[in-house]
Amino acid sequence: MTVHQADFTAAPLAPNKSDISAHLYALFDPAFVQAYPDSWIEIAYGDPAVDGGKPNKAENFSPFKLEEAVEFAVAKNAAGCNIYVSATLGHGDHAVTASHAWAEYDGAGDDERIANLLKANSLTPSIVVTAGTIPHPRRHLYFRLDGTVTPERLEAAGAALCALLGSNAVQDPRRVMCLAGSVNYPTLDEQAKGCVAELVALYQNPGAGAYSIPGAIRRPGADTPNKTDIAAHKVSFTFLRNKSGSSFAVQAVTLPELRDMILLAKAGTKEDLPWLKGARFGDKRTEAGSLRHDANVIGFDAIELDYDKMVLSFDQAVATLKAMNVRARTRSAKMESVQQSGVLRYFTY
Repeated sequence: MTVHQADFTAAPLAPNKSDISAHLYALFDPAFVQAYPDSWIEIAYGDPAVDGGKPNKAENFSPFKLEEAVEFAVAKNAAGCNIYVSATLGHGDHAVTASHAWAEYDGAGDDERIANLLKANSLTPSIVVTAGTIPHPRRHLYFRLDGTVTPERLEAAGAALCALLGSNAVQDPRRVMCLAGSVNYPTLDEQAKGCVAELVALYQNPGAGAYSIPGAIRRPGADTPNKTDIAAHKVSFTFLRNKSGSSFAVQAVTLPELRDMILLAKAGTKEDLPWLKGARFGDKRTEAGSLRHDANVIGFDAIELDYDKMVLSFDQAVATLKAMNVRARTRSAKMESVQQSGVLRYFTY
């Protein structure tokens, strides 16, 4: 799966508090944990140089006080420990439920093979955690679940994913996996295989959708025709904070929602406005740290066009798109006068 391949050599490795927090909040969203006031989450850790690097210690935290778990993880990771999280909520001494099912792979050739299987089976992870990319990508995939699931059904979903993808057997509901944003320090055995210390990367795709578990994981309504219209059908867009492209977020929106977001966007100067792209990006950075470049494009969900030749009118552009039966959102760039600026733009998505 060509989702992430990062180069973190530009700066000393250190825990990324923002990604640690984002990973925990994605797994334990406040709306999800509300029904479990006495539950806890587990943050495990281990010294990579001791006992094969196994996570042999752990602390529990309230899902309503995730900031405490974040601070703990940052401190332990900065001290040289590898950090892990269990995706399940616990109560007493047992697992209760989880918002995601998961899969894990770490073999050479797994990345491309599993990406093809996911595509063939219409499965899209909402969270991808990349534990490392050297000597080859090693990832954890999280699939958002529809409704509440028991530990037994959660384990069944994990087993189904393992069988489908030919991935690692990690279906134990209490399984702990790498926490995004932490530095992954290789054990001696891993170093011998070519692994190096890397920052565990986080990728989120809110438009991935949720899946049900009738014994095996599948998308709700997968067997029914798609009858969505322009007001219901959502398309994933990449939103960048600015032109530099140093960070981005992916959000699925309808075209009317995209229109509203564009109209509400305000900034003091054009350079300060956020950017949006129909392309999907991995995390190959340029020397300047940008993620927005051709070599980092991993796919497209939409195409944007920019027209400023001043020959075709706005109405003619709309008529052309309709004649082509292309679903699009069009708008003209704001300008004081056509004569002054000589620019007219159409953005189609």
